[in-house]
Amino acid sequence: MDSTPDNKISVAVISGEIGGAHIARDLAEFLDPARHTLTFISARKTFVYLPASLRALVNPDFPLSSVFMPYDNLFGNFPGQLIHGTVTLIEENKRAPVLINTPSSRSKIDDIMYSGNVVYRAYGEQDKEEKLERVWYDVLMVVTGSKWEGFTGFPNMMEECVRHIEMWRMKFKEASDIVIAGGGAVGLCELLSHT
Repeated sequence: MDSTPDNKISVAVISGEIGGAHIARDLAEFLDPARHTLTFISARKTFVYLPASLRALVNPDFPLSSVFMPYDNLFGNFPGQLIHGTVTLIEENKRAPVLINTPSSRSKIDDIMYSGNVVYRAYGEQDKEEKLERVWYDVLMVVTGSKWEGFTGFPNMMEECVRHIEMWRMKFKEASDIVIAGGGAVGLCELLSHT
């Protein structure tokens, strides 16, 4: 697996939700920086904590820092790469043999792995211009989570999220009736108690 110039195994995680963040954090503790690279690709700069978002949607005093949490410390001490962009394509390369070093298959090639590139639309900092970029992977994990609609359907850009929250706060404030379907903890404890 000498596919990168520095002969490191490149691990990429495509995510934006809690599952991918946990995987990236766990990998950062497990991987060896001398042998691995770790890249986390997310369309958002922050993780959205959905249970807290319900409270923020109805309570103007609720701190948005409890909803939108930056990925700043995602890798701990591991020198990982955080990419802010939207994945547009996964390019698989030809089959490559992988040496599996387990007790049952010590020192023999017994598995096939696909390496390749993740093509993503990178977001510029100042001018918000978008450009296509690629990042190499030897190991790829796609942990995209769920895309919600309605009041928990947060946009990817923070400025748009703030406008989204303000719009829904106004809708809840001006509503003459609110119907909560279901009897789960989220609806009853979070929304109902704050409307």
